[in-house]
Amino acid sequence: MIYDILRPTVRFATKLYFGKIFVSGVENLPKDKPIILASNHPTAFIEPCMLACYLPVRLHFLVRGDLFSKSWLSWLLKGTNQIPIFRQKDGLGNVKKNLLTQKLILELFQENNALLMFPEAHTHENLFLRPLKKGISRFAFMHPNSNVQVVPIGVNFDRHVKFGSKVSIVIGKPIDIDSLEDQKWETEAKKHKHFLDLLSKRMQKCLRHITHEEVEDNLHKAYRIIDSQKRFSLLPVVEKRKDVFEEEQNLANLIDENDQSSTLLNNTLEESSHQRLKKPSILDLVGMFILIPIFLISLLFHFIPTQISRYIVKKKITMHEFVMPVFLAIMIFEYLFLLPITFILALIIGGFAWYLFLAFILSGLFGLFYLKAFQDQWQYLFLSSDQKKELQYTVSDFNTNFPTI
Repeated sequence: MIYDILRPTVRFATKLYFGKIFVSGVENLPKDKPIILASNHPTAFIEPCMLACYLPVRLHFLVRGDLFSKSWLSWLLKGTNQIPIFRQKDGLGNVKKNLLTQKLILELFQENNALLMFPEAHTHENLFLRPLKKGISRFAFMHPNSNVQVVPIGVNFDRHVKFGSKVSIVIGKPIDIDSLEDQKWETEAKKHKHFLDLLSKRMQKCLRHITHEEVEDNLHKAYRIIDSQKRFSLLPVVEKRKDVFEEEQNLANLIDENDQSSTLLNNTLEESSHQRLKKPSILDLVGMFILIPIFLISLLFHFIPTQISRYIVKKKITMHEFVMPVFLAIMIFEYLFLLPITFILALIIGGFAWYLFLAFILSGLFGLFYLKAFQDQWQYLFLSSDQKKELQYTVSDFNTNFPTI
């Protein structure tokens, strides 16, 4: 029940936060078959939320068993389809509870449900895919002849998962576990290794995967240039399209596989660090300044909840991969509390309170729209003349050196 309540809420919140969400490969999701979704793990928990919101399947998740020791958290975890998995360091007594976990997963498979796993077993924001752990292989082959399909998925965020950035969710071709079981293998170890190698290759095709980590920073700068020249809708969009991802993937492959291209990109980008900023047009300038009073009203209404979220994150969160997920989660729960409270107050007080309630909602939506429309342009205005020239030269050189991207 909690899953069904949170799903539309989180879907709405992530659409407002990111604004540009592209999904491709939905046709690769098997129908009427048990599924294990194998995804990369760039953030603490945004990608499982995104997959639960934007895939047409009901997801179940494996999480650390020790989290279930707290009764209030256990209630929330169970209500959101999360299943405990215990590690050896949790103690032999707890590890034995994994027998119950295996039973629950078998029941999921028998009902043709979907289980989400992160086979890297580690959170990292990098473009490259880390070596896959054996855990997903054990679960895939745990119940012979269960018709399990392992589906590779890539969740591709802009770097640092910033407000107004884009997300590309790419679903790859499934692996039929029964067909692998039917093959003759010298040892079980070779069967599992073959599966992990195959899964890794298919997951890499769903990602902007690179093998040379040193080119990553420049790739993100190049992606910002590409985005700055596109006209994405200012309204939140969720579209079934793959071209945005493919464009970035093609550039990643070119730079990763060709030392000359990598050197050329490095030389092109070394002059400027402001690749995402946009020079405002005359129409932009008019809108930026005319709408400032309304934006200031939005800041007034929403300053306190925003600052509370930032304060908690600053004081409590040390790992970078958790910063934006925790900030977004706190904001969601704050507004799940604030909106009903302001609505009830409007019902009780009536009159002018209704205008305040509507102003609270509309100002928040307008503030998000204003930031998406003009935040890059405002930053551009505060660049020095030399920095503006550097940016102009950088974008021009990039378009000249990489005209097909």
